[in-house]
Amino acid sequence: MFRCAFLVHLCNGASAKSTSVTDSLNDMMQAGSDGTFSGGKGVLVRDIIDTLQNGPAHAVPGTYWVGDIISITQMYPDRVDLDDSSVTNIYDYASIGMVIGSAMANLFYDFDNIQSYTWGWGVFYGHDSNSVDIRCEWLESDNMYDCPGGTIPWGGSFVADSSRLGTGGYDAGNPDANSAWGGGAGCHFDPKLYTIDQLNQYDANGNNLVGDPKCQCNYNFNQDWSKWVALFAQNNDYATDALHTDQGICWVNNPRDMILMQNALYKAKDTWTPSPGVFAGSRHRFYMGWNEVPVSRTVVDDPTNWDSFIIKLPARLCTNSGKSDSLSCLGDAELKRLETRISGYVQANYLKLGLANVAQRPGSYTVVVREIQSSGDYNPQFFCEDWTGTDYELVYIAKSSSNSYGACYLDTAGPGPGPGPGPGPG
Repeated sequence: MFRCAFLVHLCNGASAKSTSVTDSLNDMMQAGSDGTFSGGKGVLVRDIIDTLQNGPAHAVPGTYWVGDIISITQMYPDRVDLDDSSVTNIYDYASIGMVIGSAMANLFYDFDNIQSYTWGWGVFYGHDSNSVDIRCEWLESDNMYDCPGGTIPWGGSFVADSSRLGTGGYDAGNPDANSAWGGGAGCHFDPKLYTIDQLNQYDANGNNLVGDPKCQCNYNFNQDWSKWVALFAQNNDYATDALHTDQGICWVNNPRDMILMQNALYKAKDTWTPSPGVFAGSRHRFYMGWNEVPVSRTVVDDPTNWDSFIIKLPARLCTNSGKSDSLSCLGDAELKRLETRISGYVQANYLKLGLANVAQRPGSYTVVVREIQSSGDYNPQFFCEDWTGTDYELVYIAKSSSNSYGACYLDTAGPGPGPGPGPGPG
């Protein structure tokens, strides 16, 4: 099936404004023509200000983007509801963060070979997973789990130990590939009942959703991850304080299996029921379509590894196709929140405004992301646009015969336009 991901620059729509940075990032996400994960090697995005940025966790969550992924809403939404409990439409707000593309080799061991079918150095979840904050690390040598705030011996009960961080206390990477790793690789934990609450579901052949005590996925399903999803859909053990799919999702050691699981979950989304609440809803964009990849906190939060600050627009913001989605379609409340969040990055020195800081990291370089829809599949696209808000403005400098790079950067605002029209039907 033809998808826009194969020809990003041809399918984006006439309104896309590009720079050397947006071109490079889009090229890194190109889907290939020789099977899943055969084109670009992808990029990683992360909202740096997520309460985990200052430690003590060794690993923090990011999200992997590549053109083979087809789900809608491919970045964690802005949790406006945590600041204002009256807000329930969190998917209508823009997400922000940093994108790493050119420095992916600093995040993933042997990144040059990450598309090899034998590569298995990482930890990848095809859905939101609480990978580094609410999961337990299996310690084979001690026959116990290291959980947030304590340990659980195999077959035993929780023993409090405030020094324990769970999976967040280990360096990122597959613990089967390197025993010093394991950050984010573990079983879901109930911090109120102090028990492992990872979901189990067995098929007629005795295959469980997970394949080992580390809650790594059962690779008996890796020829067709839709069968894993069908088995997961049979499980009705809904917890009060955890999201059902977060409990059920397991980890794989490579991006290809993650992509296939993520797509299988999305394609079969009408066959399984997410937990009710702020993350669920009937509108298209109200779907947890992002993956979760634990990576080194010190590496991913290092400004020298960042390609750009990003503003990720809600899917289907202006139109269903996403091709003309723009900051101009955000409503007043959404724009006000966006500027508040930008201010947080400025105050934390993750952003430094103005043309003089375009080449600096941290600096002012900023790109916008929209999700382009084709035949029901969604793919992120990096672009730039001119936009003026109340406190900040986004400035686009086009490429030219005398400037082959162009630029896109945030600055303090000049005189601004009127209010936006508000999010589309989504």
